[in-house]
Amino acid sequence: MRRQQLELESLEDSVLVGDEDWLQDKHGCPAYVAPEILTSSSYSGRAADMWGLGVMLYTMLVGRYPFHDSDTSSLFAKIRCGEFKVPEWVSSRARHLITALLQRDPARRLAVQDVLSHPWLTRPPRDHPLRDPTDHTVPTMFVQPSSHLSQSPKTTATTSTHSPSLFGL
Repeated sequence: MRRQQLELESLEDSVLVGDEDWLQDKHGCPAYVAPEILTSSSYSGRAADMWGLGVMLYTMLVGRYPFHDSDTSSLFAKIRCGEFKVPEWVSSRARHLITALLQRDPARRLAVQDVLSHPWLTRPPRDHPLRDPTDHTVPTMFVQPSSHLSQSPKTTATTSTHSPSLFGL
């Protein structure tokens, strides 16, 4: 297997947030954009990042984007719809993590702490000896809305469709 080298091009689109997490800027790679960015005037940056993490994990494990279309408007429609399929050959733990990250409702999406404690990251692979009989099961997780999503943004959210130029095309 040939090893590939990845290079981070820039951080010019990065945003540092404190306790107030609501953002209004709309730029980035169209394939990774969260549905709330397409439908609201403001959104939680942390929740949108968790969506992007779900897209990235899906892409690394499956080899293609969960939402894909050569036409940007059609791609955005697929993202807003939020329907995707994880192949059956992806492990149940990875499938659970991807599905929990790609929740259309940002309040139901996993937060960073939930991802870091998820069984896909914390339990041994299936071909390693079990530490306990539940090692190969994914626990039922009820995700409470994260505290950073429980408060409304100061501006009123409105539904709108954004042109592809807002996302760096």
